[in-house]
Amino acid sequence: MEKSYFSSFTPDRYYDTSYLLLYIEGKIGKSIEEIEDDIRNAHIYVSEDRINAYLNQLFIENDEELFWKILNNESEAKELYFDRMDSEQYTYDPAQTNYYNDYLSVLRKKLITMLEIIKGITVRNHEGIEEYLKELDIKLSKRNKELKKKDKEDYLAGRILGSDVLRLVKPFIFLYKDLMQMTEEANDLESYYSWDRSDHIKVGKIAPESILQTSDEYSERYGEYIQGFIPYTKKQKAKQKRLKNKATNEVIKTIKDLR
Repeated sequence: MEKSYFSSFTPDRYYDTSYLLLYIEGKIGKSIEEIEDDIRNAHIYVSEDRINAYLNQLFIENDEELFWKILNNESEAKELYFDRMDSEQYTYDPAQTNYYNDYLSVLRKKLITMLEIIKGITVRNHEGIEEYLKELDIKLSKRNKELKKKDKEDYLAGRILGSDVLRLVKPFIFLYKDLMQMTEEANDLESYYSWDRSDHIKVGKIAPESILQTSDEYSERYGEYIQGFIPYTKKQKAKQKRLKNKATNEVIKTIKDLR
């Protein structure tokens, strides 16, 4: 199918649930089976020994004299601090793989959960995903006996709103691409040399969270990563607003009662 076919969905129109997987496969360019394999196989495969060997080799190539000086503990007291600073870039920090492992673990878990929801909706088997459908406010059509059979799009049950198609597939595709990019980075030996040692969390990179939804209020905190969360519906936002107003009113009442 042409790419333009996947460019947009009418928000309030119901679509066949197969479009969920068609959209994902069309945008990523792989079958859903291949995508699922990618997700489950997204791990760190380079060993600590390989990383250390790479860093040592790079150290020798860039500053062999300092390498042997550090290795043989030949630095004088007044030089020791500066020698260690110069050699730090070639020193493996376990925090690096811990960070990558945590990052990949969260993304795998989140993507597998989303894929479970998407596949359940696609095959119209909601066993095990009912709570997700309720929590995410996913709208599926019910059979309308009053409509004529020629109006098949609205007559059939189990179809999904265009707005919900995009709510599910856009974050999934964003997270999948992020997972693939981070897996590549975690298995690239160069990453362990260019790692920013001033902080265990890389500058400009937010560690993901496993929750499926987060409020727009936190968009500044998450930055671009806000795209990795399933957006709230108008109904969900209205409910949140009511709960927030209720909580505010209860606080105000408590303050007044204390006066």
